[in-house]
Parts: sequence; structure tokens; C-alpha cells
Amino acid sequence: MNRALYLGFMAGALVPMVSPGHAQNTSGVFSPVVDEGERSAQYRLGLDPESDALAQRFHYQQALNGELRWRFVGKFRRTDDSDVDYDFARLELLWQLTPDGQDHQSGLRFEVRHRSDDRPGDIGLLWTNQWPLGNDWRLRLIADIGHQIGPGADDGFLLGGRAEVSRKLEAGPSVGLRLFSNYGSTDNFLGFDEQIHEIGPVASFDVGEDWSLLTSALFGLTDSSPDAQFKLWITRTF
Repeated sequence: MNRALYLGFMAGALVPMVSPGHAQNTSGVFSPVVDEGERSAQYRLGLDPESDALAQRFHYQQALNGELRWRFVGKFRRTDDSDVDYDFARLELLWQLTPDGQDHQSGLRFEVRHRSDDRPGDIGLLWTNQWPLGNDWRLRLIADIGHQIGPGADDGFLLGGRAEVSRKLEAGPSVGLRLFSNYGSTDNFLGFDEQIHEIGPVASFDVGEDWSLLTSALFGLTDSSPDAQFKLWITRTF
């Protein structure tokens, strides 16, 4: 277990995740596990109270089998013209690499995104890992590399990282701590104060048989990071 944790931390540090154009953060720290037959829809709300930035995101996902799951994402943002202005659409495919039942779970997510306002799109590859830590604690680490495509696309690969440690409370919610990082690109690797690093608590609750609710907050660790962001997710499983 110690070796697996070490390798996971090295992956998160050396092959960081990217969130190209790290704007209003509606991202999560997702599991590599795919359950055959699963289907769900989700609404996400993200708010930056300092800048008054507001983002809304909708997605639907469905497993193709016990290893593959696709997801379609649509995100909308507040602009001068509208509170619900199209931001991007993204198609994702998650592939669970490890067999069910083992402690360490790993998966790859492939994605392609179209952006509004003639901004370049991007393609991405995310490597997600999960380990049990004992006493109902769990660790997730995600590494991601992305590349812009289309007119106006920048050269190089965008880099960043995500991590989460969480625990399922007995007869209660799951609570934890999340970290999101954006390091810049291979063409322009940023200094620490220019990078985006956000950390904060997260809690998720079951609400009835098929509904769940997640709330979280993120607080900036560097000068370039937003001071605070808040999230609300509502999920419906089928």
C-alpha cells in the first residue's frame, strides 16, 4: 500500500492535470470505477462571490459495460449579455483499467471540448487513481494533460492536478478535502504565484433513494488563484 501511495503521489506531481482555461471551477475529483448499468444526470452550480462569476453545468452519463462509460457535458456562464450564456460542450469516455474488487483502482478518461466565441477547443487525457486508506478513508489522485485544437490554438500541453481525501461517516455524509492545481503549459510553465492552486472542504449527502447533494468550497493558495469559490451539485441516478 505504501508503494502504491508513493507512486500515486508521484503521478500527481510529475504528470499533473490540466483544466485548459481554468475559469470558474465546476470540476470534481472523479472515481476510476465504472459500474455496469449505471446512468445518472447532474446539475452543477459554481459561484465566485468576489468577481460575481456564475457557472452552471449539466451532464448525463451512462455505462456501456463494466469498463466503459460515456458522458456529455454542457456548461453555461454569466456574461454581460446573459446569466446563462453557452460556454462549452464536452464529450468524455472513461475506461476503468483495473479489475473490480482490488484495492487500487485506476482509469483513463478521454475528452474533446468545443468552446464558444471562436475560442480554440481542446482534447484531454486524464489518469485517475483511487486507494482505500482504512477506517473508511479514501484517496483519489488525478493527472491530466491537454492540448488546444482549432484556430488560435496555443502550442504545448497544458498541465495541472487534482486530489481528494475523504471519509464516509457512519450513518451520515461523506466529507473530505479537495485540491485543484493548474501549472500552465509546457511552452510556458508558470512560477508558483502565477499558478492556480485551490483547496477546500467537500461534503456529499444522499437525499432519498435516487438523489444526492454535494456542497464544497475552494480557497486560493496563490496570488493568481480566486480567493473563494463555492459549488453545489444535484445528482439523479436511474
